[in-house]
Amino acid sequence: MEKMKKWLDMLSVGFKFLSEFESFWNLPKLTRIGALGYELKSKIDTFTNEYESKQARINSAFEALDLVLKYKRENPQEFEEIFSALARFSQKRKSDRQIDEAIKSFFD
Repeated sequence: MEKMKKWLDMLSVGFKFLSEFESFWNLPKLTRIGALGYELKSKIDTFTNEYESKQARINSAFEALDLVLKYKRENPQEFEEIFSALARFSQKRKSDRQIDEAIKSFFD
């Protein structure tokens, strides 16, 4: 559970990075994933904080992206399942309570 949470923390940092640079990337799929990751980042804000330097956050984002790509290559089926679950979470945005319950049920 803790390992998955840390992985999601790093993943969300990478997605936030993508969403912030969506015009540079100009790739619709990455933009959608980035937006979803930004939502996740707002819920799981333990990997980076406001006091880190901008460069440290950028480095963290690239490290997270490297991990995401490595994980996708090594575990393509599980990777797709995780993104399917995250997509379902994004459909449940009516309240923070629903999002919290969806995340909790994912890890239970």
